[in-house]
Amino acid sequence: LCMKYNKSVIGKLAITTLMLLICNVTFAQVSRLYTTQSGLTSSDMYSIDIDSKGLAWISGISEIDVFDGTKFYNITKLFPNHKGINAFKKVVEYKDDKYWLATSNGLYLLNGRDCTLEHKLLSADEDSVMGYSVNHIIDYIEPGMKLVSTEGNGLFVFDTEKQEVDTVVTRKLRKIAPFPFCSQVYIDADGYLWGTAVFRQVFKINLKTMAMETYQTTPDVDRILLLNNVSDILQSRKTKNIYFGTGHGMLVYDYKQKILRATPNALTNPMPITTLFEDQNDKILVGTDNHGLWQMTADENLSSFHYNDPSMNIEFAKVRSFASDKDGNLIIGFAQKGVFVVPRN
Repeated sequence: LCMKYNKSVIGKLAITTLMLLICNVTFAQVSRLYTTQSGLTSSDMYSIDIDSKGLAWISGISEIDVFDGTKFYNITKLFPNHKGINAFKKVVEYKDDKYWLATSNGLYLLNGRDCTLEHKLLSADEDSVMGYSVNHIIDYIEPGMKLVSTEGNGLFVFDTEKQEVDTVVTRKLRKIAPFPFCSQVYIDADGYLWGTAVFRQVFKINLKTMAMETYQTTPDVDRILLLNNVSDILQSRKTKNIYFGTGHGMLVYDYKQKILRATPNALTNPMPITTLFEDQNDKILVGTDNHGLWQMTADENLSSFHYNDPSMNIEFAKVRSFASDKDGNLIIGFAQKGVFVVPRN
């Protein structure tokens, strides 16, 4: 992280202190909720992402906090040109202390060594100030490439080494997926791109052949997708099933049966799902809007998530994001509450 000398913002921070911080990232051994009173800039967050140093990057409205397990550091104040960015949505580590940022005003490259924040334009039509609203940055099937989805300007395949859009691959992809709005995108283990477009359509694209593929659905799925958006997509490492969080419970693409169907929860006790996460023990955790935190059982039902802090009530919490460090500690973002750290034990 850049510790540039700036009297008006943070004063002088020694590099030696920073290195000690980075080398000794540790999270509490008991469950704890960190709020704005603990130093968190805002509890209105989009995502939490863990880098290779174990630091948690918390993206939110106009701000990014970095959490070392003890303290929060508001790093947006270090970058003079951050004020034009309305929202930070996602942080993806690149290399050499550089990070890709998905923002409401474009794709940015943050350089933690010299305190620069550079806007990487996705097309000649993109405004250098307003930018495209970027929803996701995920690994593409080719090394060194990222898939970038936007809100209103379609999909782009970005070459991180050249730091520019690969126009040839992007043109091929947009020919079969001409969707300006892609709220969710996910590339599974077999190289298929799953995503959601306008009118709540779920599409499946074979990225190796660049062909749109059809799939079977049950009548229940069609009814659910007619009225509800997909909020998140996740593939299970264990079963290879692909799960879709919606405003009416969870759907699953059964990898063996090759059909998209509703889970029991979506049929009997539907809850508005906001985010999905698979922990180091292959357990799928489910975050909801105003219904707290759950975990999926072997029969695809949902059971209450257990933690060792009886004083913390998350029954009606709004879950925004999950992350996990290398030791298996969970870091959970709750809207209007804060950051909840749950140790692996």
